Amino acid sequence: MIPKSERLTRSEVDALFEKRTQAEAGAKRRAVLHTPSLFVVLEPSESFKVGVAAPKAVFKRAVDRNRARRTLYDELRTLGFSSLPFHVLISVKK
Repeated sequence: MIPKSERLTRSEVDALFEKRTQAEAGAKRRAVLHTPSLFVVLEPSESFKVGVAAPKAVFKRAVDRNRARRTLYDELRTLGFSSLPFHVLISVKK
């Protein structure tokens, strides 16, 4: 599990989505990745923070949602993302 200090807060997630609409209007400082199963937003920042959304519409059981979050957190850590100065938001899609 990622330490609480490295997780995005609700207000930081809201700010990322707010800035995402501004990014679509022309700002080029963030990376947005759409795949059939994931939505990822990378934004440069002073420190590394990550947020993972595994909605109930995709994973009906809380056990499955928590497993998806843990797996993504662990993969980010093993790939070395925690040393990069980015805010990362990952949302799992159907």
